[in-house]
Amino acid sequence: MTKLEEALAKIPSTRKGSRCSVFALYGSIPEKERDALKKVIETDAVDRIPSLAISQAVSAAYGLDVHRSSIDRHRRKDCLCGRTGR
Repeated sequence: MTKLEEALAKIPSTRKGSRCSVFALYGSIPEKERDALKKVIETDAVDRIPSLAISQAVSAAYGLDVHRSSIDRHRRKDCLCGRTGR
């Protein structure tokens, strides 16, 4: 970790609110399903399945709505759970 990354990691998050919808989804599905979904979402950019396709698959498989922008934000670690290291 660089000095800058270390310094930034020490700054407390000022974001408040609920965790991202991807994190909430992880908690609402069985462990085996969660592991498979994490693998798909956290795949390298080269083999990455588009967020829209994942959103549609989640809706079809679980009847839950997770917008593609939520998946994108989670992938970039720009969501609340990403900023708090969860």
